[in-house]
Amino acid sequence: MNTSQQIAKHLRAVYFGGNWTDSNLKDNLLGLSWQQATTQIYGLNTIATLVFT
Repeated sequence: MNTSQQIAKHLRAVYFGGNWTDSNLKDNLLGLSWQQATTQIYGLNTIATLVFT
């Protein structure tokens, strides 16, 4: 498996599940409103910044 295939496989696992953390973005962000995702607390990064950066 070449590098680009390995990266693609890893990104699919992170988004759809099946990765070593047994967690995925799709399920964890389900039901999160854009207001919640863009709310900054104590000057820390927003959820939107962390997910899309």
